[in-house]
Amino acid sequence: MPLNLNPSRSKSHTQNESEVDDSVNDSVNEDELPPKTKRPRIKSPKENTTAALSSGAGPSASPGTSAAPRRVSCDRDLPSTFKRIQSYKTGGDAARKITHDILFMICKDMEPFQIVERQGFKKLMKTLAPQYTLPDRKTLKKYMEEKYEVLAILLKKKLEGKSVTLTTDIWTDVQMRSYLSLTVHYFDDASNKMISNSLGVFPLEERHTADKAIEKSPGISRIITKVKEIVAWFKRSVVACDELRKKTEKKVIQHVSTRWNSVYMMIERFVELRPHINEIMSNHTSAPEMITASELISLSESIDLLQPLMSATETISGEKYGTSSLVIPIVSILQSKISESDPTKEDTKVLKQMLQEQLVRRFDFIERVRYLGLATLLDPRFKKMYFHDQAACSRHIIRLNDLMRIEMTESVDDNSPERSSSSDSDHPTKKRKGIFSDHNKKIQHRFLKEGETSRKDKLLNELSLYLNAPVDKIQENPFLYWINMRDTYPVVSRFALQYLPTVATSVPSERLFSRAGKTITPTRNRLSGKLASKLIFLSSIDEDLWNL
Repeated sequence: MPLNLNPSRSKSHTQNESEVDDSVNDSVNEDELPPKTKRPRIKSPKENTTAALSSGAGPSASPGTSAAPRRVSCDRDLPSTFKRIQSYKTGGDAARKITHDILFMICKDMEPFQIVERQGFKKLMKTLAPQYTLPDRKTLKKYMEEKYEVLAILLKKKLEGKSVTLTTDIWTDVQMRSYLSLTVHYFDDASNKMISNSLGVFPLEERHTADKAIEKSPGISRIITKVKEIVAWFKRSVVACDELRKKTEKKVIQHVSTRWNSVYMMIERFVELRPHINEIMSNHTSAPEMITASELISLSESIDLLQPLMSATETISGEKYGTSSLVIPIVSILQSKISESDPTKEDTKVLKQMLQEQLVRRFDFIERVRYLGLATLLDPRFKKMYFHDQAACSRHIIRLNDLMRIEMTESVDDNSPERSSSSDSDHPTKKRKGIFSDHNKKIQHRFLKEGETSRKDKLLNELSLYLNAPVDKIQENPFLYWINMRDTYPVVSRFALQYLPTVATSVPSERLFSRAGKTITPTRNRLSGKLASKLIFLSSIDEDLWNL
């Protein structure tokens, strides 16, 4: 007899759920079925619901069952939900954090303040934080001023008592306004790394000039001019560029007069792509004249001569490490490599002679510069290795020893018996002088005399021990070396950590003006010099200091 289990059945045909289950289970005699074919007892929906609630299973506890969902208590979640929503309102914790990070993005990524008024940014923030209200640009400028004041004070405190290096440069913006940059460099003991911060850019009211005189070999200059014309033709010709792109992923590099080593990079890439360039130019009548085989040899030899200069420029332009100790070794290596080169072409022989003359004219005195010499001596990777002027090296060692002795004397004077007994002299007593009243003075005088001799010997031994120790590999970090050797060389290490962070070039200031060019853009040309200076300062602050 078929069973009507349709829930929409009429009341006249409705049966009790338990009776239906019994009838279903009783319609088949389970004893007559084999063990594997026994049918499980069908539970009523009421039993399923009760079992699901008692076991704590959710709606997906088991397939094929209609378990009722658990009841969730909202008594504890509602207050936290309301609190979280309120935190996104103006003045709330979440709102302050978002505004703080938006300001960080504007300063760090050189974005204009009006980004908060752009449609795309508004839509993004509406999706991420619907309850958050974006501040307008005037409010953000106000927050920026407050942040600048706080971070300026923090940086001043951080630099107190430190040995720092300052670099400077001059730059002109899109409106022909001149600025002077100032960048500070120092070694941070907390992170054990070099830090550079912009102190700002300051408008210049006076005129400035910069005269550059570059002497080149006439023959090499003529070849480089031909290469420039070929590269410029590729830049102008869409067809030639497409053909070159099909042959290689690399592109020709154009010379930029304001970019260091751009001539070297241009001719190096040209020689590398020469087979493709030659093939493409042979199919175009409008192409300029191709260089000859003899000129190609001159270019290749020029690359060999200029490659050490390229490497030296990249090394000396670093910001994350001290560069003053690298100058003397780099000049020595350049002189050796250029002298060892053996060009065959007359043009490159002239270029070699010109490079040697320029190195002598510009760097012949370099070993006599005090701070460069001391920094090189105190770098465990170099010490005395690259000094050719032994008299200059000896003067630097004597100077370092004198500085150490002065430092040692001052530290001893601060703790001398005279200083400690001065408090007794402030409160004189009327005691009668005894027969041994001068005994203590004699002891003190003898102590100071013997101490001075022993200190001199100790300083000489400490400096000699360091200079005679093996030099480190070039890959080693000199700052970590001195941090680990403070106990072995207590006095020398203090001077090493003072001289090694010195920056040898103005490259960081030039890079600062790269940031300035992104800050004072044509769309932000109404920025005042004072506001631009603050923005550039904030852009140089690392995230750790920003979040303090």
